[in-house]
Amino acid sequence: MSQRDVFENADLKIAKHLMNVNCLSPIALIKGFVPKMLKQQGGAQIVNILSVAGQVGVPQRSYYSASKFALDGFGKAIQGELGHRGIRVLQCYPAYVRTNISKNALVGDNKQYGKTDSNIENGISVES
Repeated sequence: MSQRDVFENADLKIAKHLMNVNCLSPIALIKGFVPKMLKQQGGAQIVNILSVAGQVGVPQRSYYSASKFALDGFGKAIQGELGHRGIRVLQCYPAYVRTNISKNALVGDNKQYGKTDSNIENGISVES
């Protein structure tokens, strides 16, 4: 889930929604799986799909970038906690991928953007 609007126009509800979808949901899943992963005694791996926007703040995607930065920081923190116990955390930062992310992105009034950005349209395919 993403955003396509400047910060001052974007409702705070969008920030909460993006944090829930892009950050807190993956954290909840990881929290649920870690006990079983620890029982495997090594070889377990957590893969976080982030975004380049989680490394470099992107205009009109402030809440989206914040949600990806948050998950990035979480992944780095748990690598420090779990790495010595046999769980590796891999962080993936894809650039533009041809998906419906921009069509479904939220604008200031919490409605869908409804169109595909040219950078998304020209991005790598999901199958790549």
